[in-house]
Parts: sequence; structure tokens; C-alpha cells
Amino acid sequence: MVDLKKDISDENLTQKDIVQLLLHNAQHMVTREEVKSDIKELKDELKSDIREQKDELKSEIREQKDELKSDIRGLKDELKSDIRELKDELKSDIRELKSDMSKLEGSLKQDMSKLEDTLRQDMSKLEVNITHLNTKFDRMQWLIVTVILSIFLKDYLLAFIQS
Repeated sequence: MVDLKKDISDENLTQKDIVQLLLHNAQHMVTREEVKSDIKELKDELKSDIREQKDELKSEIREQKDELKSDIRGLKDELKSDIRELKDELKSDIRELKSDMSKLEGSLKQDMSKLEDTLRQDMSKLEVNITHLNTKFDRMQWLIVTVILSIFLKDYLLAFIQS
């Protein structure tokens, strides 16, 4: 390529210099047009690539969403199953507890009945002992009365005999 003289003033330009400048500018014009065309092509390719990437991302996001939904459904089903099992176990435990409470209640009633029978027997024995004790107190009262009377009568009889 021809080396252009850029330091030449406009007055000193020869016809040859002008033609070279025109050729040089023409070459650059073609190059500019090519660059503009290349840029436009690159922009179009970039837009196409961006569209493709967006579509791929959307597709991947849809797939991930579907997988997540499926996983969530699976977890929900598992949780429901676990909750059902826990409810069944709890119901079974409650039934066992009620049965145990019923047995305990029956046992407590038997124990209370035995205790009542024991208390009745003890009360009966106590009444017999109280009656026996009352009889002894009655005898004791009569004995005391007899002793007191005998003491008074003795003095009276002795005074009667001595007189």
C-alpha cells in the first residue's frame, strides 16, 4: 500500500496525491461498509444466540419446575402417609390406654371393695369390743357401787353392832 503524506498542505497536492487519497478513502469506505455489515451480522448472530440461550434457560427452568413440583408432590404424599401412620399408631395407643385404664379401674374397684369389707369387719370387731368394754364398765360401776355400799354398810353395821 502507498504511504500517504499527511503533512502535505492542500496547496501542494499533486494530481497523483489526490488520486491516491481518493483511492485510499475508497478502500476505507469499502472496509467501513464491510465492518458495518460484519457488525450487523454479529448483532444478528448475537441476538439469535441470546434467543437460543433464553429458550434453553426457559426450557431448563420448566424442567426444574416440573421436577420440583414432582418432588413436592412426592413429599406431600410421604407426609400424608406418615401422618396417617402416626394417627393410626396414636389411635392404637389410645385404645390400649383406655383398656389399661379400664383394667385399673376394675382393679381399684376390687381393692376398694376388699377395703370396705375389711373396714366392715374391723368396725364389727370394734363394736363387739366396745360392747364388751361397756359390759366391763357396767360391772366395774356395780363393783364400785358395791364397794362403796359395803364400806358404808360396814361402818353402819359396826356402829349398829357396837351400839
